[in-house]
Amino acid sequence: CRYEFLEEIKFKSPAIIFGTDLSEVRIAKARAASYKDISADISPERLKRFFIKTEAGYKISERIRKICIFANQDVTRDPPLSNMDIVSCRNVLIYFDAILQKKALLMLNYALRPGGFLVLGTSESPGVLSNHFTAIDKKYKIYSKNTTAQRFPLNHYTAPDLALKPAAKKDSSAAKKI
Repeated sequence: CRYEFLEEIKFKSPAIIFGTDLSEVRIAKARAASYKDISADISPERLKRFFIKTEAGYKISERIRKICIFANQDVTRDPPLSNMDIVSCRNVLIYFDAILQKKALLMLNYALRPGGFLVLGTSESPGVLSNHFTAIDKKYKIYSKNTTAQRFPLNHYTAPDLALKPAAKKDSSAAKKI
């Protein structure tokens, strides 16, 4: 649980959790914060701390919902957030080819403040940007952005090996003849 991680590291600043996804349907579900019976999957202690029992199942408590903002975002195209303390991008990179992985990792690198945490899926790693991160927990794939890591400028994301091919220029002479 990200909230428990914040407590464990004694994070003092007001926390805001941004949840993003490509799917509007998933964003709407996250905003609703309602779940069917989850008691078999979540410990009684966590249920008591973070959820409210409802007729339909459980709803995330107001104190957690107050710190969550959800938005539609494409990690490979949309401008990244910046100076983030923690970015969790679990089980996303494994579906990308090498070029998209690099682009996404550059965006995540930009989004994190120096010393910020990157949380990846169990089959993922910072790959080509490994020298920008220090493994904090290898089992759970938690990395810290090195304080000396270069923060690439936003125009770096359109480097030749990442850029899409430009659209072919239209022949303007044909348009003038009409």
